[in-house]
Amino acid sequence: MFDIKASLAFGSALVLLGAWLLRWHRSAWCSHRDDETLDDRQKHHYRLQFRRRVQVAILLIALGILIPAGDWLTMQNKDPMWFAVFILAVLAITLWVVVLAMFDMLSTRMHVRATRATLAGLDRKRRELEAEVERLRSRGSNGRH
Repeated sequence: MFDIKASLAFGSALVLLGAWLLRWHRSAWCSHRDDETLDDRQKHHYRLQFRRRVQVAILLIALGILIPAGDWLTMQNKDPMWFAVFILAVLAITLWVVVLAMFDMLSTRMHVRATRATLAGLDRKRRELEAEVERLRSRGSNGRH
């Protein structure tokens, strides 16, 4: 017969990981949500990021419960058709976790790229203003005439 200890250990680890991720993402979201320095684009990014990451954490908890349940179903000698459907469902959930992780990675890269572009524009504007200040100083003017 099957030894369910390994699946229980792995499932418990997934449940604990998912619970820890839920707590971590919630605290990160609360700090972003209450940050007054963020603009609407940044808050929107962090809100969607929070939704994706909470989905992943909940799905990891679900997988942590389903994996030992699948072993238990196998031990009960249930219909192999139901077990095959069960395994396909577990694989579909796992695939969805991977897809969400890829979307999160892509979204984060796009957010970083947009933030860098904004910072580069601000830096360019700062250099222009510094050059204008230097030009006005070199004329001996205080900028009023």
